[in-house]
Amino acid sequence: MRIIAGSARGIQLDIPGHDIRPTTELTRGAIFSALADRIVDARVLDLFAGSGALGLEALSRGAGRVCFVESNPRCIRAIQNNLQKTHLTGEVRKEDVFHFLRGNQDDWDLIFADPPYAKYPGDPDYGDQLLHGQELPQRLALDGLFVLERAVTKKGPVQLPSNWILTKAKQYGSTEVLFIANRSDATVSL
Repeated sequence: MRIIAGSARGIQLDIPGHDIRPTTELTRGAIFSALADRIVDARVLDLFAGSGALGLEALSRGAGRVCFVESNPRCIRAIQNNLQKTHLTGEVRKEDVFHFLRGNQDDWDLIFADPPYAKYPGDPDYGDQLLHGQELPQRLALDGLFVLERAVTKKGPVQLPSNWILTKAKQYGSTEVLFIANRSDATVSL
């Protein structure tokens, strides 16, 4: 897996382990194509960062600030190694995503989340928890976008709480990417 475009284009990224499911280059390319100029100088939050591929791609394409939030120590090491390999600078937080969101007061232009998919009945659905929590909408800047990756399910289209609006949804194999804005901000579009 490598950086697709920008200042670190072509640099191979470290993957923390076999149980991590990094965003594929195809999916990452499609996400950043849809975001286009929104990346330049953006304040970006990469939740459940894994290898850091989404945040690193944003930095490579000109994001002004990226904060990687991840609780797995192997992932933290991979993100730090990847920042060093790409000569990019970002903030790495070894912290539970939900704890971070409760304590962080910054506004973010783009928030990426690629949480672990629920594999078995009863597994936590972190994407659903993010969508239904109160903290995430408060961290998203007025004209910001929340980009959520989730497994394609047989339950049908995502049911968003009333405070969110879906601006775009795309499917790439078994992954669905949702582009979501605060409902109070009618100016956001893709």
